[in-house]
Formats: sequence, C-alpha cells, structure tokens
Amino acid sequence: MAGKISQATIDHVKALNIVDVVGDYVELKKSGGNFKVCCPFHGEKTPSLVISPSKNIWHCFGACSTGGDAIKFVQEHNKLSFAETIEEIAGNNGIAVTYEEGGDTRERDSIYKINEMFLGFSVSKLRDKDIEYLHNRGFNDETIEEWGLGYGSNSDDAIAHYVKNFIPIPEAINAGVLGNGKNGVYNFFSRRITFPIKNQSGKVVGFAGRALKSDAKQKYLNSREGKLFSKGKILFGLDQARAAAIKKGWLIVQEGQFDTMLTHQIGIKNTAGTQGTALTVDHVRMIKKMHVKVLLAYDGDKAGINAAFKASKLLSENDIDGGVAIFNQGDDSADMVATGRVDELKEVFKQGAKKRLIAFVLEQIENKYNLVDAFELRDAVNEANSFLSSLDPIVASAYQGLFYKIFNVQPKGRVIEPITPLSHSLVLPTATLEDTVLFTLHEEPWNIDTVESILNREAFTRKELFDDVVSLEPKIFASSGIALLHQIDVLSEDALILALISLNKHYKKSALNSMTSIEDALKVLG
Repeated sequence: MAGKISQATIDHVKALNIVDVVGDYVELKKSGGNFKVCCPFHGEKTPSLVISPSKNIWHCFGACSTGGDAIKFVQEHNKLSFAETIEEIAGNNGIAVTYEEGGDTRERDSIYKINEMFLGFSVSKLRDKDIEYLHNRGFNDETIEEWGLGYGSNSDDAIAHYVKNFIPIPEAINAGVLGNGKNGVYNFFSRRITFPIKNQSGKVVGFAGRALKSDAKQKYLNSREGKLFSKGKILFGLDQARAAAIKKGWLIVQEGQFDTMLTHQIGIKNTAGTQGTALTVDHVRMIKKMHVKVLLAYDGDKAGINAAFKASKLLSENDIDGGVAIFNQGDDSADMVATGRVDELKEVFKQGAKKRLIAFVLEQIENKYNLVDAFELRDAVNEANSFLSSLDPIVASAYQGLFYKIFNVQPKGRVIEPITPLSHSLVLPTATLEDTVLFTLHEEPWNIDTVESILNREAFTRKELFDDVVSLEPKIFASSGIALLHQIDVLSEDALILALISLNKHYKKSALNSMTSIEDALKVLG
C-alpha cells in the first residue's frame, strides 16, 4: 500500500451505486425496488440478502444477520483490509486512487511507478527464443501474457530505458530493478525470464527472474527485500487465486512460482506459492482472513517434507485445517503440466486433501524417532503431546485415536468425550402452517406487505415472534427453533397466499367461537 488513502478517494468510492459495486461479485435479482441474492457469507438455498439502491446499503435477513455499505460487502467477500478494498473498488470503477502526501508515500509511489515501467520494458523485450523456452516448459501464449512474463535485457539497454523516461538511476536502484556493483550499475534481472510479483491488491511490488541456463549458480532471483517487497509477507499469485480459493473453500500452497502459474493455466485457479521461503506467520495471517482450508503441495525430497512438516504445524496451531500433498521425488506441478500429466497432478491434489495436516505432523514425528527405544519413544511422545496441546482442545481430542495407534500410549490432558449428535436422540416436531409462514417471512422479508395485506398480528398465536420477524432486525427468531423443525421450507408466492388465507379462516372461526356479543363478532369479520 502506498500510504494512507485520501478522504477524497474514499468519498468517491462511497458515492458509487451499491448495485454496480456488489454486482461485480454476485448475480443480483430484481425484487420490487430492491435486489436480492443468496447470501455469500453463509450457505443457503433461497435469497435472504437484500440490497437497497435507494439507501445504498445491504442486509442479510438470514443466518448471519450482517449488513452495511458496498465497501463492507467487498471487504467481507474478498477478505481484504479497508485500504485494499478501496483500491479494488476504485480499480473496478475507473477511479484514480490518491494518497496523503508524505516522504514515505512519495518513495513508495516512485517504486510502484518504476516497477510498472520495468514490467512493460521486460515484456517488450521477450524474444522468440524466450517464448520457445517457455513453450517447452509448458506455458501457452495466454499464460505468458496473463502473468506478464518478460525478458531482462542487457544492462545498457535497461539503463538507457530509464534515462529516456526521465527516471533517476538512484531511484531505479532503490526500487530494485537496477543494481550497483563493483563494475557499476547493472540490470538486476539481466538475461533472465522475468515475471512480476504482486500484493493482494494486484499492485506490482517486485519481480522474480529465472535463469535460462540450467547450470546457472542461482536458478531463481527475487527482488531485494525493501519498502514494498518481502518474501515472508507475500504469496505469489494470491491476488489471482483469492476469489477461487474462497469459492472452493481451499487454497493450494506450493513452493514454486512456475508451479503456481502452470496450475492456473490448467484451470486450478486456487493456488499460490511461497517464494524461496518457508510459510510464515504473516502468510498465515493472510490465509486466516480468507476462512479456507489449505492444501500444502510440496516436493518429496527431504527439504520439501521438512518444509511441509513445519508449515502443517504452523497452520494447525493457528486453527487452520487442510491437507498435505507430497510429490514423488523429481516431480512438481510445473513438470507434470509440461509433460501432459494433468490428470495425475489432479489426483495428487485430491489424495493430498485426504491427508490431514494434524495427522501428517503426528506421522512425521513418528518418523523422526526410533520408537522401539524407550528414551526415543519418550521424546516422540513429549513432542507429539506438546503439539496437540497447542491446538484447540476439541480438535486435539479428535486425534487421540491416531496418537494411541502411533505411540501406543494415551496423550496427556483431559479426554473429551465424543458428543452424540442431536439427530441420534431427538425427533424434531413437524412445522405447523404458522411456523412455515413465519419461516418464509424470515427468509424472504420482502413478503411482509403480502402477509400484512391478508393477516393482522392478532391472527398469529406467537405474536412476539411475528413482531420480531417484521422488525427486519430479528433478535429471537434464531433461538425459536423454527428453522430446525421437520419438513420446514420456504413457501412459493402462490403457496404463501393460500397459507395466509387458510390461517385467516382459522383465526376468524376461532375468534367467532369465543365471541360473546354481535359487536365483537362484527369486528372480527372486519
């Protein structure tokens, strides 16, 4: 982020029509003067989220009961910070984002500008033989263009480009696209295939370069750590993977940048990559905001397995579920795509999702020790106990059986008895007609006018629940148990009208039977 976003930009974004903004993320259906959609923040079959263009707000009348303006919707939908949300909405709507002035802000803006300039420069320098190399590695032309793959030309060419565009050489060095060594200034990514590294908002914060020669001392070269770029705080491709990961409920984390780009190419869009570093706490914080499971897809060599072990522990200790896919030695996603083994790769991911993170950690602890030796068994049990103690106690209790199977001892700590599901011991009553009407009204509050045109409050036996539902801010409905009743469902518009007529007849009949005077009866008959 380039500093604090100006209030003028925020006001401009807030003034946008909420239908235009939200419509970029979900398909809206017109309902009278409003719009409705199935709430993306909780599972449901009938739309409960209502968007009001006149008030420029939205509200979910379903399970989550949340609401707000367009900014909050996008922030919750994409799991972004406030600033990232403003930048995304502004970008989608052609609004120029401005920032409050300051020395640090000016420096960041300069780096962003230089990065974009280097991206265009490197793409323009991509040669036919570079494209042939990328084709041989499995890339098609669409992927080359989509990910901004380029070529880091020679140093003289790069320096001349910045001079021509009035970029001071010290600023280009500070941005990291030029270096300054014993022999003077040089192109930091000279003679390498280059591709941009972007933050969650899709802004270029750095670059990676891959050597064309297989015997190069350093196969991959990333931008230097600086104001914008830090390997431990960025997952490569997350800006493109986020939406698909949230939709699928899984994020695939790989070790390589080529792996990430090529899995996207074959339609697996929910994948991102670390960049020559282990999974970090900062990575985990980003993932946690997305509320997804994580599939670690790591190399099958000793280093890869050890990295998967550490990452599995870190994720589990931060209450993130997921699985582990370990490739056969010598294999990775990029190679499997390049050699046409796409179905095999998908099967690796599928099987990996079944190998849960916590189980993988326990099994790797088992593999570290000789359990026949009493002292090593003790050390293994202590390490496993320490790991389980760092987890949510209910989650840890679910792995007691595996712990005993591996180590043949009971884990330390209180054993939590399994909870018998309600469905095993409880027979739920069938919903009445009134229950069904109230449930329909709660799920589809735009029917309130229809209900009140046929029935009045006195016709309902549970008047306080009727008042709660029509208030549009239900507080007691969730605890009423109606949604759990047997055979409860939302009524169609015609079925609702028939149900209301039936309830009205029943109400009038019951009321007449209890009347003591003709005047009271006439009041009931209306």
